Amino acid sequence: MQKRIPAVYMRGGTSKGLFFHAKDLPEDPLARDRVILAAYGSPDPENPRKPDPNRRQIDGMGGGSYTSSLLSIISPSEDPDYDLGWTFGLVSVDEPSVDYKGKSCGNIPSAVACFAIEEGMVTPVEPVTSVRILHENSGKLIIADVPIKDGRYLDEGEYAIDGVPGTGGKITLRFSQPGGEITGKLFPTGKATDVISVPGVGDIPVSIVDAINPIVFVRAVDLGLQGTEIHEIDRSEQIRGKLEAIRGRAAVMLGMAFTPEDAARTSKDMPKIAFVSEPQDYETVKGRMIRKKEIDMVARIIWKG
Repeated sequence: MQKRIPAVYMRGGTSKGLFFHAKDLPEDPLARDRVILAAYGSPDPENPRKPDPNRRQIDGMGGGSYTSSLLSIISPSEDPDYDLGWTFGLVSVDEPSVDYKGKSCGNIPSAVACFAIEEGMVTPVEPVTSVRILHENSGKLIIADVPIKDGRYLDEGEYAIDGVPGTGGKITLRFSQPGGEITGKLFPTGKATDVISVPGVGDIPVSIVDAINPIVFVRAVDLGLQGTEIHEIDRSEQIRGKLEAIRGRAAVMLGMAFTPEDAARTSKDMPKIAFVSEPQDYETVKGRMIRKKEIDMVARIIWKG
């Protein structure tokens, strides 16, 4: 017998997922997660552990990828310093699990603020309403400045971001004290630079930084890359293998995995990895040309899921 639970499917930036009122979900964590997994269609029982396009969460609202299978659980805040509490989760596409391990997201909080306004949890004020969000996974404050017209989010505008078609109203996010959100330290190893030894690759200098999410930064030149690659990463198992080998060893250093090989299974989302390079011309995913004189550096961050 099915039970109906209210939910809203929303996009925030380049990410999207289901938004629930905490009061509408079971209080028991195990029962709650069973409901959430059913709502997302995770895992797809006919296609477990297979790469896209087979991982589609076809029996639920999940979108078959990390960025389209995100979860938000929202409640009014009892603390006068905040307007609402927000629990963020990553719903696995191919495993029966929901990950709440402290991580945040740079996109979804914008939708959290709009959800709260649309649901009457926050009184809208023109022209901009500031929504104070308690990120309950980490205890940190996020402030979302939402443009308002006629009591609702003004979704029309000229603001554009790569990865999202069209334009819309600009929502500004301010993260309070983002350093050490997961590990407790901006530099989790205590050093600005570490050297990771990777069999078949060599000694690679890296910087491990925890700001909202832990990220391993490596120079593109040390990987034999120019630094502007996008589609080449998807097509090259060799490049992805190097990146995962470095990321896996960093996960061990941070205590997120027992072995580098284990990181691909038990900590595939943390830490993330990025390769950086000097300023150079490149083309965005929307086809816009960025000139090196406009920027200070180029970075590519790999999001797994």
